[in-house]
Order: sequence, then C-alpha cells, then structure tokens
Amino acid sequence: MTWIQTHSGIAFDLLDPKPEQFHIEDIAHALSNLCRFNGHCSRFYSVLEHSLNVAEVFCGDIADFDMEWDEMRVRFALLHDGAEAYTGDVTRPLKRSLPEFADIERRIHNRMLCQLQIFPDAKAVSRVKFADDQMLATEWRDLMGPPPRELLSLPEPLAMPIGPQPTAEWLIDEFLKAFHNPNTLWKQCRES
Repeated sequence: MTWIQTHSGIAFDLLDPKPEQFHIEDIAHALSNLCRFNGHCSRFYSVLEHSLNVAEVFCGDIADFDMEWDEMRVRFALLHDGAEAYTGDVTRPLKRSLPEFADIERRIHNRMLCQLQIFPDAKAVSRVKFADDQMLATEWRDLMGPPPRELLSLPEPLAMPIGPQPTAEWLIDEFLKAFHNPNTLWKQCRES
C-alpha cells in the first residue's frame, strides 16, 4: 500500500501521485495540523503558519532584491513545504539521512507545483530558501530557546518576534486567500 487518504477523501499515491490528487484545500488543512520541530517547540507552531510567514518575508524581500512582483513567486513561497501535506514534516537532519525519502518528497513537490501551474525561476527559489532559513532562525529563537549545540549556519533572525498562536481556521483562510489572490499578501507586506 503506497497511498494515504487526504482530508477530502482522495487516495493519494505517495510514489506516483497523479495531478488530480492535489487539492490546495487538502494541502492547507494538512499543513495546519503539522507541528514544526517535531512538536518540541514551546507552543504548537504549524507548518502552515511557517509557510505564511516565509511568504510574508519573501514578499518583503522582493523589492529589496531587485525582483519583479509575480503571483507565481508568491505561490511558490506559500507552497515551499507543500509536499509535507503528504509526507509529514520530517526534520532536516533526518531528511538528509534518508535520501530515498528526500527523493519521494521532491517528486511529490515537483508534481504538485506542475499541477498548480507554479514554475519558479532560480532567483525566486534562492530567495525563498533564504526566507525559509531566516524564519527557521527566528522560530528557533522564539519557540525553541538556546540550542544545546551549535546550529547550522543560518541568517540572522527577523527583528520582529513570532506572534501569538492563531487558530487553524484563521491560518487556513489566510493561506487560501493568499494562494488564490497573492496580491492581498503583497499589499499586506507593503503596508507593514
């Protein structure tokens, strides 16, 4: 058996996902229920909240890094961890130790992006990776406390701390609004 059942009742084939198996609502729902840091953080902090935060950081970086505004880039930022809706949020150290798992996750991610018509350019991929690492540094500072060992090389955390925990319903609503109309996220970032 190589399939899982999604929130909407679809049999999702982990080894050979079909385009019709990807639904943005399933992705949002699943990511809202997955906790970062394997649940070892000071409060429940979902992959969906992380994804929205990364997209906001990315939107703020667009002007600073000489990139043109593009809805597809914002959708890519929102879905940079979208495959985790199907694979779970496996920690970086474990993922690096399991190359076969990383290949499965990468295949799911690539097929998901194709199905959702998201084709990021190299500049967007690089900037989203930076925003992801910057959020990781911020999350570590605000949700994990001092590390017991030296961390991997990360950018400086954001000055603004991570806020109080929003509800899953609010996060799902914000994520779907931003996915369907990335301009709302862009305007929000420009106004803050």
